[in-house]
Amino acid sequence: MYGIQAINAANGWAMAITGAMIVISGLALLSFIISRLHKIIDWMDKPKGNNGLKDNRPDTDRALVIPEKMPSSHREVAGFYQTLTAPLGKTFDLVSLYRLCTEHRIPHPHLTIRTLRDAGLMVPVAGGLFSWNLN
Repeated sequence: MYGIQAINAANGWAMAITGAMIVISGLALLSFIISRLHKIIDWMDKPKGNNGLKDNRPDTDRALVIPEKMPSSHREVAGFYQTLTAPLGKTFDLVSLYRLCTEHRIPHPHLTIRTLRDAGLMVPVAGGLFSWNLN
């Protein structure tokens, strides 16, 4: 017995349909897992929080209000950046300023800092440190 008669006699059609259903179900499950993988990764990467520990940031960091739209005046922007750098002291380095801008999600810090330097509101001191010239 060969061909279709052998398939009919050995219940081959049921096995073929069952195998196809298993493969399609596995592929559907795999595609569902892949489509939700970004949510699983976000859930795993979520910070754990401070677990009831005291917030050690200075009050100026917690109280800093980021304006929705930056002012158009260079002096007003420099005043905002001066309050941002207040915890760093009178002199500060650019790396710390960029880090603060990134932490507070301030847009375009490179362009703003360059503009403040060009306007003479942020002046270099010695050793790669900068200070404010808002007089």
